[in-house]
Formats: sequence, C-alpha cells, structure tokens
Amino acid sequence: MNSYKLTRTLSWLAFAGIAVVLLTHFVAVLVVDEHSFVADTISDLAIKEKAWIQDFGLDALALSYFCLGGLILMLRDALAKQSRLSPLLACVSFIAAGVLLIFIAEHNQYANRPGRGESIHIYLVTAFYLSNSLAMLLLCYSSIWTDSLARGSAWIFILGAPWFFFLPDHIDGLYEKAVAVFLLAYLFFSTRFFYTIGQHQATEHENRFGYS
Repeated sequence: MNSYKLTRTLSWLAFAGIAVVLLTHFVAVLVVDEHSFVADTISDLAIKEKAWIQDFGLDALALSYFCLGGLILMLRDALAKQSRLSPLLACVSFIAAGVLLIFIAEHNQYANRPGRGESIHIYLVTAFYLSNSLAMLLLCYSSIWTDSLARGSAWIFILGAPWFFFLPDHIDGLYEKAVAVFLLAYLFFSTRFFYTIGQHQATEHENRFGYS
C-alpha cells in the first residue's frame, strides 16, 4: 500500500468514526428509557441500560483520533516544511485524546465507586478537553491552515466547553451536545485537511515520476 492509499484509508476511517458516534448517540437517545436529551449528558448514556451503544460510538470516535495521529505522522515532513506546526506534539495530543476517550467510554466501570467515580470522570474529561485544545491550537494556527470553518469550530469548542461545568443540571446535557457538535466539526475538517494534503502529494509524485 503506497502512502497516498494509506492516507486515504486513514482519512475514511476517521470520517467513519465521526459518523458512527453520531449514529450511536441518536440510537441510544431513542432506546434508553427515561433519558432526557436536555438534562442528561452523553456520559449518562454510557452508564445506563444499553450503555454499550454509546460506548461503541465513543470507541469508534477514539479510532478517528488515532487515525488523525497517524495522518500527522505520515505527513509530518510536509507539515514541518510549510509551517511552524510541531507535528509530533499534535500527533501525541490526538492519540492522548483517543486513549482518554476510551476510558471515558468505560464510565460505567467506575461511575459507582463511592466518592471516586465522579472525580475520576471529571479528571478524564478535563484531560480530554486539554488534549483537544492543544491539538486545535497547533493545527488551526499553522501557516498552511486556511479552513475558516475548522478554525471557528476550534475556538467555539475551546472557549465554550469549560462553561459546561457551571451550568445547572437541568440544561447541561443540551449544552454538552451543542459543544460536541463543534468538536466533531473540527475533527471532520481536520481530516479533510490532511486528506487534501495527501492528494496533493500523490499528484506531485505522479507528475514527477509518472506513477502513483
């Protein structure tokens, strides 16, 4: 498998993870009894009956993060030459976010620990936010990043996500879902960005050597 085919495969896997987490969330909302779309959070779906549905979606999204990390490694030379982006740090941030998301998906395994379950979850969510924010700042403000939609989604997530912790319980679920939409939008545009770079590299290689 040549580099462009691998870039394309990783990109489509990342796109698939985003689609799967959206699908599984809406399925879980429909099938889980007594779930409030406004009051209950995404994590609440991961500890209730049929929690495996939301868990599967979050694990699929973790795969998207791993694929994005892989894309950065593959394209690190082009990124380093064209910008001041630190590819290695961005890659580590994406992979760390994916690992943290897997632990968040397993919320039901530790949520009921007396006095500790909630604290563990908050620590994981905070670390997930910081990992995403670092990756966003590294990528969206490199000299070759021109996607205003990705940049806007990044800033809305970075500035908007912390307010979740200050909202009353009866509306925090809806707010969290709104912030998650911008996170997924950012991941989508990031994947598209790397896919486009891979296409350009493949075209230049083919024009130079006559084959892909």
